[in-house]
Amino acid sequence: MVANLFKLPRIPLTMLFMHMVFSTSAHAALEVFEEAYELNSTQIIRWPLRAGDSLIIRPCIGCSTRALRVSAETRYATGFNTAPVSLRDLLRVKSKLHDTENYLIAVFFLPDKLLVTHIVLQTNLK
Repeated sequence: MVANLFKLPRIPLTMLFMHMVFSTSAHAALEVFEEAYELNSTQIIRWPLRAGDSLIIRPCIGCSTRALRVSAETRYATGFNTAPVSLRDLLRVKSKLHDTENYLIAVFFLPDKLLVTHIVLQTNLK
């Protein structure tokens, strides 16, 4: 009986230790690789014209502008689940749109590098 009293505290301590180790490793695995903004056309201050240019945005009312760089690896689309298009084609589609409330721009980027991974111009929101 005395031997069992000494073993009981080990079990909760072991479980506490395992919980601490596994929860720490689980949190360490949750890193932010990519962030995104959902914007309307009034929040785009300047569109990039080529790789190496910056997309200048205003993420929210009252926020300062933010520059996100596009590269040769940046991908563009005119809708989710659609085939990729070139930046030139994306800008051509954007130039034909007049109703600013009828489309949105999703910008995905790497926060540590401020590098845009892809831009989606969603036009079929009706």
